[in-house]
Amino acid sequence: MCMVYEVYCQQPDGDRPYNLKARQFCRQRSIEPQGPKGQLAILRNSEINDKVRWYIIDNGLDQPNCITKYGFWIGLSDRVQEGEYVWSDGVSAHPGNFSFYAPGEPNNNPKKHGDGQDCTQLWFRFGHDGKWDDEYCNQRPKGIVCEVPDPCCNSEDA
Repeated sequence: MCMVYEVYCQQPDGDRPYNLKARQFCRQRSIEPQGPKGQLAILRNSEINDKVRWYIIDNGLDQPNCITKYGFWIGLSDRVQEGEYVWSDGVSAHPGNFSFYAPGEPNNNPKKHGDGQDCTQLWFRFGHDGKWDDEYCNQRPKGIVCEVPDPCCNSEDA
């Protein structure tokens, strides 16, 4: 079964808690009315990561008319155990596996929240062009990238 990647512009400012609401939103997405449900996107390899990033860039979704808070939520976090990143399907993102973090990230910056930054965004600020960045889960609204299983196809490249 292949995945369809859906990109949505920034959540409303009052849509707190932001990352939780984004996860819930993706879990409601399906291609068919009773079909399998989606989740925040898992960008486990460079091909999928590039496909999503370039879609955002090529369609101008990295601009302020879509996102004023510089990023899109993806399905990677270390909410359960600091420094242990897990994808939204529960699979650990082991060190040495594909990652696309901006230089100096993840840094778990505690400046705006004592628990630090536990959720991951595609970051479109300071010329990072969709590099990954750990972000506060509930500090700022973001765009959302969902992946939704398509029961009608059987190739991830479709």
